[in-house]
Amino acid sequence: MLRHFFSIRGYFLSSILAGVLLFTLFFPFVVYGASTDLPTDKAPVFDPQLEISIPGLDFTSAEDVRDTAHIAKDGSTYITIPFLGEYISAIFTYGVAVSTILAMFMCLIGGLQWMVSRGDGPAIQAAKSRMVKAIIGLLLALGSYTILYTINPELIKFRNLRVLYVRQIDLSKYIVALVGEGGTVTPITDPNVHHAKPGAKNQKLTDEMMIDIADRMGIDKCIVLSTIKKESGGNLHLIGHDENFPVTRRGKICPTVSARKSFLSHGRTFKNVGFTPIPLDTYNPCIHNNYKVSGKIIKNDDKFDLNSPPEYGLDWRYSHGIGFGQITIFPDPKKSSWNSQINGPNGPEWARKIIDRWYTVSDLLNADKQLEATILLMNHVYKAAKGDVENFFKRYAGGAAGIPRAMKFYCSCLDTHTDLPREPACVNYK
Repeated sequence: MLRHFFSIRGYFLSSILAGVLLFTLFFPFVVYGASTDLPTDKAPVFDPQLEISIPGLDFTSAEDVRDTAHIAKDGSTYITIPFLGEYISAIFTYGVAVSTILAMFMCLIGGLQWMVSRGDGPAIQAAKSRMVKAIIGLLLALGSYTILYTINPELIKFRNLRVLYVRQIDLSKYIVALVGEGGTVTPITDPNVHHAKPGAKNQKLTDEMMIDIADRMGIDKCIVLSTIKKESGGNLHLIGHDENFPVTRRGKICPTVSARKSFLSHGRTFKNVGFTPIPLDTYNPCIHNNYKVSGKIIKNDDKFDLNSPPEYGLDWRYSHGIGFGQITIFPDPKKSSWNSQINGPNGPEWARKIIDRWYTVSDLLNADKQLEATILLMNHVYKAAKGDVENFFKRYAGGAAGIPRAMKFYCSCLDTHTDLPREPACVNYK
């Protein structure tokens, strides 16, 4: 029985030591790198918080990591993050310490087994073997660095993570310029100058900015939050594909979206993949909006590409919502008075007319033009709706189909912002 117990312990120790060696093979030591040319603003780096502490682990302070920020030749800012390397290095050190203790323990076990063997040859041999295995395992653990370095020096290098830091661009300056005292909305861009390419990706409207817009315009902040946050989450480069609208029912309404109806009737995707079409005279939004083939809802396969103006990889047979306010461009001859192709830096490009200004797709992918278009449209629609919230969402969304979802978001917003008066119509959207 004692011999069987020692045999199991021997295999257990061998497994632990092998695990430590494999760990060092796949997670080598950390190598620190230097960086220069500090930017004026520091990145938001925070000290790691571990659920389980590791003895001997001391992370580089977040302040020191922020100081590693440097600007590359292309103008991008990068930060060198050493936390993962430090964590792995600490685990290795801790593992070697545990292996050393276990090896010593197994040597003591082997010695004890030798002492109680009473001259039994096989028992003595087993004790010697256990002690030799423990010592060899310990030497492998302690010598793993040298072994790996001898095989290939690259195996012991764990380079710090080089992370691109994307600065959030402050859009407040546009809001202040657009909306003056008393809620007066004044365009800030030249209507005769159009953008040639999209703006930077790191431009987003925060909740605070949306509330600031509402306060300056003197309108219900939940209307602005419901219009922008619901539509895009405040993302500048979000594209809405109206032809992929899959909802068959919202409350008592079966929303008819002309782009979805047209797409299903065409029976062919942007990349010319065919499917059985739904004839226009038989289309029923309550049934066909989530039209499926082989268990999957039929959707178009166009893909938004920021680097491909002026079409941007989109299927312009159908309407698309663009940016913060999901300003919709309808490539529809029936709506040509406020949707058309106009000449811009990239040649003919689809555009939307708001009040007396044209905004191309490229314009709406830039914060200045997008904010201007969104605020102008909201201001115009709000005045036309005369304080009727449901009417506002109907006008802004281009039809009754957009009311239920917008009202549900709006009423939820009112529950959060208890300083605002209750909207009686909310009883219909619970």
